[in-house]
Amino acid sequence: MQVQGTKSFLPGRAVRKPQDQNGFTLIELMMVVFIMGILAAIAIPVYLGFTTRAKVGEGLSMGSALQRDVVLHHTMLGDFPSSNVEAGASAPDSYRGKYVNRMEIGPGGKITISYDDPALPGGTLELTPRSVDREVSWTCSSTTISPSVLPRTCRP
Repeated sequence: MQVQGTKSFLPGRAVRKPQDQNGFTLIELMMVVFIMGILAAIAIPVYLGFTTRAKVGEGLSMGSALQRDVVLHHTMLGDFPSSNVEAGASAPDSYRGKYVNRMEIGPGGKITISYDDPALPGGTLELTPRSVDREVSWTCSSTTISPSVLPRTCRP
């Protein structure tokens, strides 16, 4: 005797056909979650470093306006200004960006860019001019910002 949906391989015995399987097994789902976790563990720190570098880059690009003022002062008078006023620039607090708090010209024409962002607590970037044969070149440095997030031109 045979039951419908079964096939007999041995006389007198019925074997049921396996049902088609739908969906994923638990182990397959766990493997997907595990792989996504590893990818996230790698991608999130890389992304945070990228965004912090972009924040530092904002100050560097904003600093080019003060660099121009310092170079102009040096070209006209032969020395570097020691303040924003002497360079003919706006007050230090007037230079504000999304991440930049202020930019100030100090002795020797050094430009100090201060950041106001939780990713850069107390961070400052310094642009220091140097003159050789009345040609001005700039060095960039920071003692308060991690070298890993500084632009390439500022890394030690």
